Amino acid sequence: MAAKIKSAFFELFKSDRKIKIITVLLVAAGILILLSCYFPQNKKTNEKIKTFSTEEYEKGVEKKIEDMVFSLTGAKASVSVTLSSSKENIYLDETKKENGKSEENYIVVKDSSGAETALLVTEKMPEIRGVVVITNGISAEGCLKIKQSVLALLNISEEKVCVLSS
Repeated sequence: MAAKIKSAFFELFKSDRKIKIITVLLVAAGILILLSCYFPQNKKTNEKIKTFSTEEYEKGVEKKIEDMVFSLTGAKASVSVTLSSSKENIYLDETKKENGKSEENYIVVKDSSGAETALLVTEKMPEIRGVVVITNGISAEGCLKIKQSVLALLNISEEKVCVLSS
């Protein structure tokens, strides 16, 4: 019986050219769909990498601590973060050494308008110098929990964090 089905299938392809073409196209489309799942598409985007200013970083850390205090205690907090300096940009460079002298050159790229800029590798955010958290009506135990949470969140030393409750 399997031999009859097989021979009928081949007879169908011998007799009608349109069916052959449609079958080949369907198989090719299936293969393309499968391949598109395995190979990511390279999409060129004109989006620039979002960089943060020192002030945005500082406000973001303050907001994160305020949210953490609220979820921990249910109380609103006023948070102030002090940074040691501004952010540091680190650019890709190449160093050439000739006759004991070193020459450092930054790798530059041109944008669509032709302007050249150094290729930014990373932004190093400034070190946190200190954090003050002021809350209302929090017990000494609650203040200790807030302090421990801030220490864990920011990975800074204990003397850099002050939690007060009025």
